[in-house]
Amino acid sequence: MAQTHRTLIGDILQETPDTITLRLEKPQSFDFLAGQFVTIDTKQFPALQTTSQGKKHGPRAYSIGSSPTKDYVDITVKKEKKGKLSSWVVDAKELRKGDTVEIKGPFGNFTYNKGDVVLIAAGSGIVPIRAMLQYIIDKDLNVNATLLYSNKTRESTIYRQELESIKKPNIQIFHTL
Repeated sequence: MAQTHRTLIGDILQETPDTITLRLEKPQSFDFLAGQFVTIDTKQFPALQTTSQGKKHGPRAYSIGSSPTKDYVDITVKKEKKGKLSSWVVDAKELRKGDTVEIKGPFGNFTYNKGDVVLIAAGSGIVPIRAMLQYIIDKDLNVNATLLYSNKTRESTIYRQELESIKKPNIQIFHTL
C-alpha cells in the first residue's frame, strides 16, 4: 500500500530551460523500484492556490528519476503548457532548497526487472529510464542496456551531460533529434 512521505528538498537542478529536478532527501521508509512514480498533491502548496494555475487541485504523477541505490529521490519536472504544478514549479521557482514536500507512493509496474534491455524514450519520458540505467550502473550488473533517446533539440535533452558521461561497454546510448 502506498504511503505518504514528508521530505525536504535537498537541491534544485536546472536540467534544461523548461525542466528542473527536485532532489529530495530519501525518506527512511521509502522503498521503490527503478521506474516507479510518486504523486504530489497541489493542495500542499498554499502559494500555488493564489495563482491562476492553482484553480484546480489534486495529485500530479511524476516518475522517480533516480535509482533506489541513491540516498535521494529525484523528481524531474518539465513545464507543460497546461500543467498547473509544472508551470508553477519551473516558472515561478517558488520551491526552495530546504522546503518540505509531501509525496505519495511509490506506484507503477513499469520497472527494471533483470536481464538485457532495450529502452526507448522521448523528451521527459527519459525520467524513469534514467532510474533504470542508474540502477544497472550502480549495481554493476552484467547486462546489456541499449537506449534510443529522441528530443527536439540538443538543448532540450534532459540529463544530457550525465548520459554523455556514461562510458561502459555494456551500455549503448543513441540520440536522435
